[in-house]
Amino acid sequence: RMIPNTPIRIVAAILFVSIGLLSVSFPVLISPRIVQKQSLHRNETNPNIYSSDREKKINQNGSVVNQTLRQHSKEIYEIQGKMTLKFVSEKYNVPEHIIADDLHIPRHLAGEQLGRLKKLYFFSMDDVRASITAYKRKTNK
Repeated sequence: RMIPNTPIRIVAAILFVSIGLLSVSFPVLISPRIVQKQSLHRNETNPNIYSSDREKKINQNGSVVNQTLRQHSKEIYEIQGKMTLKFVSEKYNVPEHIIADDLHIPRHLAGEQLGRLKKLYFFSMDDVRASITAYKRKTNK
């Protein structure tokens, strides 16, 4: 009754039946692929990004960024993406320009959140920790 024209009603019925059969048979036709994902907890880095020696990081431009002190600095300083570079430098008493230069970030972006900068300049929170650790070690010598 909704479709008064008989030929259109037949086409609509065939269409609905074919869609129904396709949706019922779809799970049979597709076999799922189960992939085990590695969970990344609290600023841990994805091991697939880093090379086997874990001393170099290749950013999206293809250039190699030296990664030093990554393993030692991870547990010392709490760095979160919502923090700004200026806040981190004040909290840990490290000049802003030192961290910015180590991370290859323009100095005028010190007021931006690290989470946003991380996406633009391809560094991790471990890199920020490593920069702070390196500065602290230089000043303590």
